[in-house]
Amino acid sequence: MFLKSNLSAQLNQSCSYGVIVTLVALLTPSITAAQTSSMDDDLYDEVTIVGERMAPSKGDVTLDSTRFDADDLDSNMGFSLDHLLDRDAGFSLFRRSTSFLSHPTTRGVSLRGFGTNGAGRALVTLDGVPLNDPFGGWVNWPLVHANLADATLYKGSGLGRWGSGALTGAIELTSKRITDTSADAEIQVGSHNTGQLKAQVQQAFDGGGFYIYGQQFDSDGAYIISQDQRGPVDTKAASRVTAIGVGVQYEFPTVRLHGKAAFGKDKRINGLDLSRNQTDSADLSLSLISVDDYADLTWQVNGYFQSRSFENSFASVQSIFIARDNQRLVLDQFDVPGTSFGANGLMRYALNALTDIELGGDIRLMDGETNELFRNLGDGFTRSRLAGGEQVIAGAFLRWSHTPLTALTVDASIRVDQWKVSDGVRREFDLNADRAVLRDDQFDDQSGTTPTGRFGLAFDAGLVTLNAAAYQGFRLPTINEYYRPFRVGNDITEANGSLKEETITGFELGLDGDLMNDGYWSIRGFYQSLKNGVGNVTLGFGPGVIEPGGFVPEGGVLRQRNNIDKSSALGLEASFDASINHYLSINASYQWLDSEIKEFSLMPALVGNRLPQSPKHRGRAGVVGTWGEGFRFEANVHYESARYEDDQSRRSMPSATWVSLRTDFPLYEQFSGFVWAENIFNQEITSRIDAAGLVNVARPRQIMVGIKAAF
Repeated sequence: MFLKSNLSAQLNQSCSYGVIVTLVALLTPSITAAQTSSMDDDLYDEVTIVGERMAPSKGDVTLDSTRFDADDLDSNMGFSLDHLLDRDAGFSLFRRSTSFLSHPTTRGVSLRGFGTNGAGRALVTLDGVPLNDPFGGWVNWPLVHANLADATLYKGSGLGRWGSGALTGAIELTSKRITDTSADAEIQVGSHNTGQLKAQVQQAFDGGGFYIYGQQFDSDGAYIISQDQRGPVDTKAASRVTAIGVGVQYEFPTVRLHGKAAFGKDKRINGLDLSRNQTDSADLSLSLISVDDYADLTWQVNGYFQSRSFENSFASVQSIFIARDNQRLVLDQFDVPGTSFGANGLMRYALNALTDIELGGDIRLMDGETNELFRNLGDGFTRSRLAGGEQVIAGAFLRWSHTPLTALTVDASIRVDQWKVSDGVRREFDLNADRAVLRDDQFDDQSGTTPTGRFGLAFDAGLVTLNAAAYQGFRLPTINEYYRPFRVGNDITEANGSLKEETITGFELGLDGDLMNDGYWSIRGFYQSLKNGVGNVTLGFGPGVIEPGGFVPEGGVLRQRNNIDKSSALGLEASFDASINHYLSINASYQWLDSEIKEFSLMPALVGNRLPQSPKHRGRAGVVGTWGEGFRFEANVHYESARYEDDQSRRSMPSATWVSLRTDFPLYEQFSGFVWAENIFNQEITSRIDAAGLVNVARPRQIMVGIKAAF
């Protein structure tokens, strides 16, 4: 086994590879028996059961989308889905780091790179069920299971089936179909004492099937502080991820049922021994979908429950980065629970061969709080804090899709959301014997009604297709943004219980075309205007007392989440995929983005500044070669121009270029092998710069070797 003994000493082991291996071993005999019985006696009919949303609407051709299919998913150059999605230049997490080394609260995703933040501004769904964290809005990518048929990025807002959260678009994931009884497993080992094992078994039976999957990931991780600034207290960002899930699918005469349960644990050390976090997750969902996608009336209903338990501690290094030989725990968020209940549904009716009408609605109830210890002056924590609240978001929509001409498709959506933020509280206590109440804030409830919508068209002119759209979307700030403060080293960020909802208005115009040698090209221009965008706004620099955060140490900065009145982004995105011959193809994805703050009454001096974490240029170019039976090679060059860390446009992170490679090859019968590498030349890629000039780095060179087995 390749489990690391030193990481086992750092992190409490919650699940071992042996559990997953044993699972496959126990179920493999039944798989073999079922396959034999099927061949000999034809007792088992092959079934096609889907855990997905309804068939695409005819109006979906008007959307700007990028689809990653099963082959793309199998050739991922990373450990989790965000590595693959990063091939699209319009996809970005909060910082340059992938989920391999990043803090969970920075894994929120945005599309088109506009106004990224830790919570994210894109909705992520699996078979119609949202995956965004109910407390913080981010997505815990390492816990998104691998049983996926495809992943589709939709860029742009306002489509009826998307509500709050889909400010810049949505990412829709679809589960695999159960078509037979089978088992598969994958194991890979490599750099930084890293290992990952994934296994899945699916059993078909008359009228349905079930599956069970598991994943274990362990890594010593890499240093996240630049090499020339590290000190004795700096350690590698070790991690352990465990995930397991089960599902059952059954087809009644007119209705298909898909029930799922998923559980996961993500434990991490964030570069300092005292800076740790852990996320425990549980997800339950039940979906009902009409069977005949070609009937005049089709529908789907989903119900779900999410539970998250988050623990998080932050440490400060006293000797800045000159010696970095002394650390102190400055914030211990020992209990940060979040839960969500929700349901959604849609119904599509074909009025005639030219027109579809779609109706739907959804509701999501979320609550969460942070329980934490803070103000450690060297002799232990002296204060505690409780902060949190509740949210309810409910919406309904109407969508009309029409093809008045063979070459023309028109699509229009209108949606209305009713939302409420309530029971917001922030209480702080002195930990002395008298437990004196130092602060007791009761935030006013907020509620509102927000209309959104989208109008799009697609005109097929033969050689090219013209696309145009106008849209409006919104995002309600998360419970985390309203109430949870945090601290990274000496950089302190305060919450804000008075935030307003974000709204976006956008326009886009594009051309898509097919290439003669089995390929495509696409180019699209867009303009987006964001009102009340939530940003981490700088209030002052330490040392000294700065309200509302209190004392800020030397080399530190105090920020607070605030609504920026108006920001804008003008952008251009382009992509192509072209076959050179039967064996070789080339592809590329590029985004140019010009974003800036247009109006900000609280901080007029920031007007004209570029939005943080929004590079002007971002792109990737790749080559793919295939030959023989199962041989495949892929190479990608990634580039990103400089981006700012802060709203002041003072901390500029240099541009970054890195190369990733992967090759797949057959081994023996059901076995195949692969090798992949990211940042093969080990370029130092800056992901963060703090107020004192300390540099965090991301995407270290990673080389992995693996074996797959399919039965």
